[in-house]
Amino acid sequence: MAISPITEPIPSWKIIHKTKVDFVNRGIFNPIYLVQDDESMPVLEVTLYKGGVLYSLPSDIELDVYIRLKKPDGTFISETAFGCNDTRDTVYFNITAQMTYFSGKIMPILQIVYEHGSAPHGAYVAGSSPVLFLIDRNPVGTPSMESTTEWEEIQRALQAASEIESMYEEIEEDIEIIHSVVDVIDLNSENIIRLFSIVDSLTGYISNDNMVIDSFEDTSHITLISGVYDEENNRLIS
Repeated sequence: MAISPITEPIPSWKIIHKTKVDFVNRGIFNPIYLVQDDESMPVLEVTLYKGGVLYSLPSDIELDVYIRLKKPDGTFISETAFGCNDTRDTVYFNITAQMTYFSGKIMPILQIVYEHGSAPHGAYVAGSSPVLFLIDRNPVGTPSMESTTEWEEIQRALQAASEIESMYEEIEEDIEIIHSVVDVIDLNSENIIRLFSIVDSLTGYISNDNMVIDSFEDTSHITLISGVYDEENNRLIS
């Protein structure tokens, strides 16, 4: 997921808080005044600078921009910008209830993240000068809400793990079907075509360490089949 210009204007009923950050110089610009339990209605608009000069995010590589903060109880927030402007020098974030859970002073930063295999730890990262949140106390608050960590990368990793688990379950089912086919002594037209179809569907899942092949408990009865099936004469042409 890479940041891209927003396609629709931000609704006029939302409250936009504007500030700026610098990825070279340090300083605090335009404090952001919020109240405990503020959520979604406030939008944070941040203009980007590099050494005092307006900085536009490159469009030829896939970048994400995050706002990251640590709360007084040690929990974290890491939220992705939901978009940028057309010139890619301003980014936008929704303010969440977890960001405003505690009253007082919170100082998040922005991070530009370019995920790439050549980076030492899988991504090139640049952090900004801090943004100052001054959060007033809400005299009522939301007693039922607890302070939790909002870390989108972790959520995406958990989702990916769940998808991989589901994929392996499907592979196991396909392997059982293959067993039932190769155990048939007479490989007729229907079974051979079925076998080739299943093998094709597994091609993308077989890794260099023969993950799927190694899962067979007993492969002594399997003969490698290659060639083209002649359906008209009901035979396999090597």
